[in-house]
Parts: sequence; structure tokens; C-alpha cells
Amino acid sequence: MALTDTAAKNAKADPAKPAGAKLTDGQGLYLLVKSAGKYWRFDYRFADKRKTLALGTYPAVTLADARKARDTARALLAQGIDPAAQKRMDRATTKTAAANTFEATAREFHAMQRQGWSAGYAHKWITQLEKNLFPQIGRFESPWAIQQAEGVAYASEPSAGMKIDRDSVGEARKG
Repeated sequence: MALTDTAAKNAKADPAKPAGAKLTDGQGLYLLVKSAGKYWRFDYRFADKRKTLALGTYPAVTLADARKARDTARALLAQGIDPAAQKRMDRATTKTAAANTFEATAREFHAMQRQGWSAGYAHKWITQLEKNLFPQIGRFESPWAIQQAEGVAYASEPSAGMKIDRDSVGEARKG
């Protein structure tokens, strides 16, 4: 029988079961009730091993949300993807994306450059960015970070073979 929201809401921890009580919903989804709280879990098998995926805590994650997460995990399993590994990859991608914002890149640049700047200029530089740019575009993904992720490499200085002939540039402008 499927779990109901009322049953999840009224579930109490059983002191006789220190590991917690399981209220099953079906297809591997259950609510683990402990004295510390209520946790959504999804049990599955991948590569002949039993695994458990944490889906969140109740009531922050509702029964409907837990069922959607279970269905998503089952769809990944059908494609031959481990849901726990996918969750780790998604978390790492999100963390990397947060570190690759314009604000993070600008603060990193400021930290590297401020030794060569006067204290007043360094303070003015970062203050102006915090006041004027970060509120507007600080959370945008940095184009530099996107290019690095895509493997676009930039040389710090042009190589000897990349000299520009000024005469041909002038003729191209006339052209």
C-alpha cells in the first residue's frame, strides 16, 4: 500500500529501533523515521550491488517531490546510469558553475593583482565592482571560464609565427 502524506506527517520515531523505522511507498522509495528527523530514501540495485540514494528530508521534500525524484532515478537506471553517481556529478557541476561567475573571477583577479597595486587603488577597484557591477552581472557565468571549460586556449603572448604585417592590414582597410 502506498504511503500517504498524513501517515508521513504523523510518523514518530520508535525508540526500540535505533536505526529508524521504514515507511515504504513502493518501487524502492521509503521514509526513514529517526529521532533526529524524517529522511526520504530510494533503494536500488546497480552493477549487482544494493545502493541507497538520499532524496531529502521531510517536510522540506514532499511526498510528491520524493516520488518524482524516485521516478527520475529509475529513468537513469533504465539508461544504465547510477543515480548516486549522477547526483555527485550534478553537485560538482553546480559547485564549479558557482565558482565560475563573473564575481568569482573578478575577485580572483583582484587577489592576484593587488600586490602590484597601491592599497588605495586596490580598495577603490574592488569597491567599485561591488557597488556597480556585482549586483547586476556578478552571478553571470564568466566567458573566460566557459572558454576554459570548452578547451579554448589563449596564449599570453603571440608566438613568433603570428606576426602581423602592418602593410597588409592597411591595404585590407582600404580595400
